[in-house]
Amino acid sequence: MASFTSRPEVRAENGARRRFVSVGTKLTGAMLVVLCVVTGFAYFEVSRHETEVLLSSKARAALMVSDLFAAGVTAPLSFGDEPGVREHIAQLMANANIVYGGVWAVDPAHPGERGELVGETARGSDVPPAPREIPAKTNLTGTPLVFVVEEPVAGASGELLGVARVAFSLQPQNAAIAAAKDRTLATSLAMGFVLAAVLLALSRTLVVRRLASLARAAKRLEDGSDVDVDVDSNDEVGHLARAFTSMSAAIASREARIVSRNRDLRRVLDNVAEGLMTVKKDGAMSDERSRVLDQWFGVPAESAKIFDYFEAFAPEVGRLLRIGWLALEDDFMPVEVILDQLPRRFRHGPRAFDVDYSPIWKGRDNELVLDEILVVVRDVTSSVERERAEQSQREALRVFRHILLDPAGFRGFMQATAHLLDVIEQNAHDAPRSRRDIHTLNGNAALYGLESLSAACHRIESRLQDEGGAPTAADLVELRAAWDLVCALASDLDGPARRPHVELRTEEYERHLAEIERGAAHAELAATARAWTHELAERRLERIVEQARSIARRVGKADVTIEAHARPTALRLPVARWAPFWSVFTHVLRNTLDHGIETNQERVATGKTGSGRVDITLSTTRTSVELRVEDDGGGIAWEKVRERAVGLGLAHDSHSDLEEALYVDRMTTRHSVTEISGRGVGLGAVREVVVGCGGTIALETSPGRGTVFVFRFPLAMLEDARSSAPSTTPKVA
Repeated sequence: MASFTSRPEVRAENGARRRFVSVGTKLTGAMLVVLCVVTGFAYFEVSRHETEVLLSSKARAALMVSDLFAAGVTAPLSFGDEPGVREHIAQLMANANIVYGGVWAVDPAHPGERGELVGETARGSDVPPAPREIPAKTNLTGTPLVFVVEEPVAGASGELLGVARVAFSLQPQNAAIAAAKDRTLATSLAMGFVLAAVLLALSRTLVVRRLASLARAAKRLEDGSDVDVDVDSNDEVGHLARAFTSMSAAIASREARIVSRNRDLRRVLDNVAEGLMTVKKDGAMSDERSRVLDQWFGVPAESAKIFDYFEAFAPEVGRLLRIGWLALEDDFMPVEVILDQLPRRFRHGPRAFDVDYSPIWKGRDNELVLDEILVVVRDVTSSVERERAEQSQREALRVFRHILLDPAGFRGFMQATAHLLDVIEQNAHDAPRSRRDIHTLNGNAALYGLESLSAACHRIESRLQDEGGAPTAADLVELRAAWDLVCALASDLDGPARRPHVELRTEEYERHLAEIERGAAHAELAATARAWTHELAERRLERIVEQARSIARRVGKADVTIEAHARPTALRLPVARWAPFWSVFTHVLRNTLDHGIETNQERVATGKTGSGRVDITLSTTRTSVELRVEDDGGGIAWEKVRERAVGLGLAHDSHSDLEEALYVDRMTTRHSVTEISGRGVGLGAVREVVVGCGGTIALETSPGRGTVFVFRFPLAMLEDARSSAPSTTPKVA
């Protein structure tokens, strides 16, 4: 037993085709066309033959009568007997079929032309006028109404005497031809109808009825009923019927196997832990899918689209899927590129899910075209929790290491980050500043290995870049929650028992002891002791070098040489004054290592040796504190800066315009955004802080040779912000 399904509109279309384009109709039409052609051909051939026979007989009779008439008028013409000529003409006109008779004598002056008309009689006006020349021999011409015979009249010695002209009416012949055509047409039609009836009867008996039997069998096969073809013959239709019977048996067997396989597949789909389904290019979901999808997300509506299905429980995922499937239908970008941009992970309730997309191809016109997309949804809640636990362990180890190796620096980072987060929350309405501050927070968190906080910043930055606007309340809650976890972890590892302390190097202690022994003034000694609460510049630079090396590893340039120096070496910096600058200084390191230093392949191509070098120098002069960051990279690509400035609508005519554009938000020469750089907000944040501290930024760059950033601050940056008394700093040499 075979079973097939068919849509109603398809069945209606098939019914219409059976009514109007059946085999019987086609055969009837073909036979009628053939019979019309044959009948018409026979009619025209027979009519033409009978017409030729009648006209040929008439022409022979006309020539004979004309010969006799010409012979009769020869003697009268020879003797100039005009009455005799007219008598012969009168005898000729006694024939009712003759409508004209005339005789001309030859022109003596022109022997080849007609001369004087000797005699003429005419009935009707259908005879064409006589030509001037006398024909050399008998000439027969005709119109649809008359035959005209012109015959020269010669004497006994052969001299030309004149010309006789006789016109014969064709009316009897035309009537006979018309009657013959009517008989021929009637005979042809009768034979055609008889032949058509015979052929139609034979075709219906031998072909149409048996084909109709096959059609009824095919309909029963379509409806799933038993197939019984009542055709038994050894012709082509019989062979077709037997082949159809064999085919129906094969279909039934194959359908049974398909049903068995579908049952097995259904059993697999109902018991696998993964959600499997196939989706058409237009987004329509197949009916066959894993039962676990219905358990996780609910049963989809009939003929539901995948993006509509996902929007019910994960709106953002549904929105992105809708965009992706529209791109698939447009067929503009490569399929792999579109699938790579689709969402890969989402949460639904307490569960986390991963989604994979695999294209299914099929051959068409000697090429592969996209047929469907296999979508696989996996419950990765346990994996996510395990990853989160491992991330927490990694963060705990990093926090413990920072507390152990650089407690003062880490506490300074915690204080600066807490302040920065407060600023972000207070200025959430200021979109440009919020983006800069979140980018700064992202960079600082990444440098200290706080993956959860850095990841939260990166997600918010990506959304703000795509959608614009300021951070939402949900964004601020996410940042605060990630920061609270870091604070709790730091509190557990640092502990209340650890109190702030002063880091004093041996040489500083010995120098201070020598000052006491020589009897230095109490005010000078107090100022020196007060400066011990400040941060050693060398310690800060060591921390910066470590951060720079971490960035270099992340951008694939781990072998870059990074060195930092403080002049003088005993230089100390007030923590509170310098904290805002150090919090944004990571942007300078990022730009230097990601944009400034080329890859090893690029350096070799330009004839450079080594893998790159970055020198950081912090020094004092008589009027300022100067921080210098120098690299030997490729320099700033001013043409790219100009191109980007044009796109942002910024001034770009002069070099100063281009240098100013470097500090504008969204200015970047990168074509893609990474966790390291590419958002174009870093240098703007740096300048804002430097200017707020009363400092300036100077930029020196040379194509192919490198870039130098020089940050100059007033000497007030060496004074304790909590006291009007200046800190003691070793004098400039």
